[in-house]
Amino acid sequence: MQDIEIVLENLASQEVTPDQAQQLFLEAFIEFDYKYKQTYFFRKNSSPGSIYLWGPVGRGKTLLLKAIDSSYFENSGQFHFLEFMQLIHNSLFEVSKNKNPLALVAK
Repeated sequence: MQDIEIVLENLASQEVTPDQAQQLFLEAFIEFDYKYKQTYFFRKNSSPGSIYLWGPVGRGKTLLLKAIDSSYFENSGQFHFLEFMQLIHNSLFEVSKNKNPLALVAK
C-alpha cells in the first residue's frame, strides 16, 4: 500500500476527506519523506528535522499532522506554537546560569 493511502485511510476512519490544499500538503510531505529516506538511509543519527505547518484557524493543520504522526512515526511529539514556546522558555530558565543557554537548549 502506498504511503499516501495509509494517511488517507487514517483520515477516512475519522470521517475526514482532505480538500485540495490538504491533499497537496500530504503529497508533498510523502515525496519529501521518500527522498529523505533515499538520501540519508545509511547515515547514522540523521534526521530531516521538524515540520512546521501554518495557516488560518480551522483548516485542519492539527488533524493532518496527527494523521501523519500516527501513520508514520514512533516516539514523535507534536506541539502547538504556544506549547513549543513554553517548552523553550522553561528549558532556557533551567540552564540560564550557563554561559550560552540558548545553544544548550537548541541541542
